[in-house]
Amino acid sequence: MREAWSPVGLALETGRRRFYAGEEIETAVFITNDDEQFRDLRGLTLRAAFVDERTGKEISATGVGKVTSLPYYATLRQPARLRVPETKAARLSMNLVLRLTDNKGEISRTLDRVEVFAIPAQLTAPVANSRAVALSLGKELRRFVGEARIFQNVSDELPSTMEAARAVLLFGAGDALKDLGRGGRARELVERGATAILFSPGKGAADLFPNDVLSVKNLTGEYADYAPSAGTKLTEGLRAMDVKWWGRKDDWRVFVASSAHRLKTNSAARELIRFIPSHGYIAAERVPEQYMTVLFEIPVGLGRVWVCDLDLEESVAVDPAARLLMLNLLSAAADSSSTKNLPVVPSHQESLAGRRKPIVKGR
Repeated sequence: MREAWSPVGLALETGRRRFYAGEEIETAVFITNDDEQFRDLRGLTLRAAFVDERTGKEISATGVGKVTSLPYYATLRQPARLRVPETKAARLSMNLVLRLTDNKGEISRTLDRVEVFAIPAQLTAPVANSRAVALSLGKELRRFVGEARIFQNVSDELPSTMEAARAVLLFGAGDALKDLGRGGRARELVERGATAILFSPGKGAADLFPNDVLSVKNLTGEYADYAPSAGTKLTEGLRAMDVKWWGRKDDWRVFVASSAHRLKTNSAARELIRFIPSHGYIAAERVPEQYMTVLFEIPVGLGRVWVCDLDLEESVAVDPAARLLMLNLLSAAADSSSTKNLPVVPSHQESLAGRRKPIVKGR
């Protein structure tokens, strides 16, 4: 609050707070002169420093620029090119400190908590006998699937023969989803044990599985909760705040999902990552509408279908946390038993009722 009410305000333009070591960031700093003595400011120097959050030691610093004059009540956008420091740690919490000075000393400073991730090492051991089929994936996801090296083979069309139990079918939005309809080749593979992942399918998931999916809604999802899949391969290495405020390619905004689904009560579908949209005071009858999901599973025969509303296409090449979740998603999909033992958490209906049904042994 002290920083927000400072007579001279400093605000970092980018909303990103996760970066790779050595990454160069093209951004800006907004400088607002609300001096309590109504003065014009002159001869200013802006500096940015990455500081170890634990030790307080300055790791690296950059001179952002000089401001010749900043009249009272004016706001200036100062372009900034920042280089993220190297780190040997897998991820390290740092403070990004902006400091504005004149020839007499410090005028203002602000601090943003950021995380720096080491550049990930390329995987060298694909899952044995695994095969993925990428059908109408976006450019970034298709590139990622190939470079991740989780699968021994990745193709762009369904082969005539395929071992279903080790197959992972990756669907983008579009006509390819039709093959998951009854009688389709992809549906047959799933029924025999394959895993299919539908990325942002919109209404397509409800059309394919009307007994399980109630509706889909377009929205801006800033963060989600992975409690329903905690402790599984889907969440390995993730921290509590990692499915939140993802950076996006060519987009100044930070959020994780552009849509979310509601599941039908007592259906076979199981939520894997929960989501509650931003809302204010609402009528009691509308409370159930707030319980949604951005990743869920529908059992189909011996296999399963995962519906993923997370904006991985927009974020996987930018945000380290999005990359980590995408790696987990692919690794878990290649393991047919990865979601057999989900943690016991209250359902949405039990949460609304304020109680949970007793657990019966053996079930």
